[in-house]
Amino acid sequence: QYVNDVRKMKLAAGLLLTMDGSPFVYYGEEIGMNSLGKKDENKRLPMHWSDTDTAGTPFPPSGADSVEQKFPALDVQMSDPLSLYSYYKGAIRIRNENPELARGTVEIVPALTSGSVCVVTKTYNESTILVCYNIGETSASVALNDTAFAKYRLYNSLAVDETAVTLEKGVLTLPPYAIAVLRPKG
Repeated sequence: QYVNDVRKMKLAAGLLLTMDGSPFVYYGEEIGMNSLGKKDENKRLPMHWSDTDTAGTPFPPSGADSVEQKFPALDVQMSDPLSLYSYYKGAIRIRNENPELARGTVEIVPALTSGSVCVVTKTYNESTILVCYNIGETSASVALNDTAFAKYRLYNSLAVDETAVTLEKGVLTLPPYAIAVLRPKG
């Protein structure tokens, strides 16, 4: 559903990588590679490593269609902090830093969930984190004052562009399609 919409592709990756269990990322997905149609050959296209250095890149399978790639090759995305590849790297780093994401027990926080914002806790080994998702196309705020999470701090965040997630005076501001991980202070 989100093919070639980089902001929504990033959101989908962020959702996948902050959910329970073992996520699967298929080769090329992390750089936005396209395939075409239902032909098996089109699903086994060579990795889009580079447009300039193609040494070692195999030819497409016999019978594969020519598929135009909408996103830059990996070598270009590696140097772009706003690329899809960089977003995946950041999401994986956040997942690795927060074992609660993969292993935690999930509970929705109904008082903080509304409209395009979903807020959940994830608890693992007596550690509880707060994960806030804005799946909407506009910014959203979550007031943490006067809640059990008033003393939580912004620990990690994922944004689809240069607009930062902020936590100021007890109000968490989430840009469109942003995800925030908060931990207790201390």
